[in-house]
This record gives sequence, structure tokens and C-alpha cells, in this order.
Amino acid sequence: VKAASDSVTATVKGADSSLRSLGDSIKADLKDAAHKVKEGSAALGNKAKEKASEGINAVKDGAAKVTNAAKAGYEAGKEALKK
Repeated sequence: VKAASDSVTATVKGADSSLRSLGDSIKADLKDAAHKVKEGSAALGNKAKEKASEGINAVKDGAAKVTNAAKAGYEAGKEALKK
């Protein structure tokens, strides 16, 4: 009975150690995955900001061109009326 009890105790200790090791491994994997997701989200956010900025600049450039064309049209109309 003592030998069986010792055997069961050793098996439980081994299983407990294995479970702790597995738990530690899973915990490390989850931390790593969370870190990668965080980095990916930051990179995606930066890319979105960059694209938004490019879009805003394109709109500003377009507005400046329209303004310049309107001014040129106005000046041309003024000149045509003088003649």
C-alpha cells in the first residue's frame, strides 16, 4: 500500500508540474499574441492616419486649383468686359 501511495503521489506531482509548465507556456504564448496584435493595431492606425492625411492634402490641392481657376476666370471676364 505504501508503494502504491508513493507511486500515486509521484504521479500527481509529475502531473501538477506538467500542468504548471503547460500553463506557463500558454500564458507566454497569449502574452506574445497580445503584443503582436497591439503592434499590428498601432501600425494599422498609423497607416490609416497617413492615408487620411494624404486625402486631406489632395482635397486642399484640389480646392486651391479650383480657387485659382475661378480667379483666372474672373480676371478673364473682367478683361473681356473692358473691351
